[in-house]
Amino acid sequence: MQQPPHVLIVDDNRTNLKLTQVLLEAEGFAVRTAGDAESALRTLQEYTPALILMDVQMPGMDGLELTRHLRADPAYVHVPIIALTAYAMKGDAEQALAAGCTAYVSKPVDTRTLPDLLRNHLRLASGQTAAEDPRERLESTVEEAREEFIREGREESRRLLHQLENGGAGEAGEAVQSIAHRWAGLGATLGLPEISREAQSLEETLRSQPSAPASAVRDAAGRLAGLFAEASDPSGATLLWRRLLGKRLGLVGFPETGIGALEAAAGPGLIEIRPLDVRSPAEVDPGVADALVVYLSGSAAEAAWIDPQVLRGSRIPVLLAGPPPLLLRYAGSALLGARGFLMEPWTPEELLARVFVALSPAAAPPPIVKAATASRASRVSNDRPLVVIADDDPVTARLVRGVLEKFHLECEIATDGASALGLIRGRRPALAVLDVNMPGLDGYSVLAAIKRDPVHARTAIVMLTGRGEDTDKMRGFGFGADDYIVKPFSPVEVAARVTRLLPLQ
Repeated sequence: MQQPPHVLIVDDNRTNLKLTQVLLEAEGFAVRTAGDAESALRTLQEYTPALILMDVQMPGMDGLELTRHLRADPAYVHVPIIALTAYAMKGDAEQALAAGCTAYVSKPVDTRTLPDLLRNHLRLASGQTAAEDPRERLESTVEEAREEFIREGREESRRLLHQLENGGAGEAGEAVQSIAHRWAGLGATLGLPEISREAQSLEETLRSQPSAPASAVRDAAGRLAGLFAEASDPSGATLLWRRLLGKRLGLVGFPETGIGALEAAAGPGLIEIRPLDVRSPAEVDPGVADALVVYLSGSAAEAAWIDPQVLRGSRIPVLLAGPPPLLLRYAGSALLGARGFLMEPWTPEELLARVFVALSPAAAPPPIVKAATASRASRVSNDRPLVVIADDDPVTARLVRGVLEKFHLECEIATDGASALGLIRGRRPALAVLDVNMPGLDGYSVLAAIKRDPVHARTAIVMLTGRGEDTDKMRGFGFGADDYIVKPFSPVEVAARVTRLLPLQ
């Protein structure tokens, strides 16, 4: 059996070390790590790697200086040394190559290409795998690293902002640049692009203008502190409320008590509540409302609001609200044209969360497609849309499968989060139904991982869980859920919410 290639990773950031180590071990490499140049030199006294991954910016002896030192030793003249840095600045590649590096890689590291890049330099055959399923371990590690990065970033950004606000901008300049450099790389790697972009902008400002105005540095630090606070909000409410800011919500057919409760929940300045006396979405100009919520009572005057063609043609997103028996009566028609529906009892917070989802472009009613042109990625051989059901309770999973199979849907069941993630990525279903409390990765983690993945982000996700607090729902919607159902559930409601999100035949 061929021995795995040995790689030494030198990086002063322990999160980077952990992520890269897990990635490479999952690809069949044997990995050792060092947190600085001095530790690397001690390790190299009793360990000879086949390749070295070298972070460029480190305290003390930096990566380029360490590379020069190693190239002066005959034992390391031919060992590939790959330079890593947060992102490419003009001239960085030339400096790395001049120092003796074999190649230059900008962070965030592309996890799809890095292992092959190393294999190319090592001239090794591809296809090595780890004994355990590496994807599950990598996914879990990434989520842990992301949480740690957000927690530390929130604390560090607050301390930094406090220092800058108390006149320490000049003294903190070099430290701020170093912190921004680290955040720029890790933010992008861990799926936080806004933090990465803001940090990169701050570092570039400080690098090009060492005496940048203190006010500009403070403003940038304040924006970063806000982004970390938003990312650390476990409910997803910060993002939800921010996207609702300044929106106009038209209410049709609502009782006065319902309007008052919504106004109280929205608070001053968040979203403008506008009661409207109209009988069709065609009567509402987009300048009047950004979204409409229609309360149905079953009267003949509501004909336009339950016409799926009228709803699909509306220039404004329409949500339908009302008592469950009435809404479920329209489950096969009107609900397929609406951007969502809300069954009593509901809270104002849940209504606003569903408005947030309805305003997303992804919430548009699915297209009507012919079976012959439907995406193969979301269908099985008998041309039925595929649904993944993830729940560690076998009774619930079988019940949901039984309901959906009556609507000509093909179902596959996963009993834990990691299995669900693997099924979604491997089978590419049209939709997934996720429980929250599952062994290993919970439903929120699976949801977040799928919605951050550009290949699978369009997969419709319905959360089906016993966690029914408003904060739970907002967390689900904030992470990108397309719908949210609370247990105990009505099978008819499950069918209505799932089929609404699938392309019509």
